Amino acid sequence: MIIHNFYFDIDFDGIQWGNNCNELNASYAADGYARMRGIGVLVTTFGVGELSAINGIAGSYAEMVSVVHIVGTLPTASQASGAILHHTLGNGDFLVFANMYKEVTIAHTNLTKTNAIEEIDRVLNECLNKSRPAYIGLAVDLSDHEINVDPLSIEPLKRSLVRNPRDVH
Repeated sequence: MIIHNFYFDIDFDGIQWGNNCNELNASYAADGYARMRGIGVLVTTFGVGELSAINGIAGSYAEMVSVVHIVGTLPTASQASGAILHHTLGNGDFLVFANMYKEVTIAHTNLTKTNAIEEIDRVLNECLNKSRPAYIGLAVDLSDHEINVDPLSIEPLKRSLVRNPRDVH
């Protein structure tokens, strides 16, 4: 249910949506799409879904492929209360799985009403400019939250040449 609302809110014009039988396959499909088109996107649910996809995302990281992983997370009120819920470890730590992604993504965020504009731009810029995967956590109650943006305030994507991995380390 977490990604259900987000899925139906997507404007499909210009978006090629693909369904997969599991999250690992979806991560590989997003990787393959990104290799052909420059960037791929994968949407999974919190916990078991994101954990199932982490191997594919790690592969994208190792091979410098731009994949954005959007994870539908629990409602913000549930997270704030530390409730024991399905797909959690029962310890009130709702970032435990997201924190695992910090090792295999170049940029990482959990969106809020106040940080969404800046964080989405930051994460996408890092993903594209450094040719590595990125993680965006999106709470189910924020998926339909509208953000007003002045079109003149939007800066164009800044692209830079990706360095050879031998020069990175």
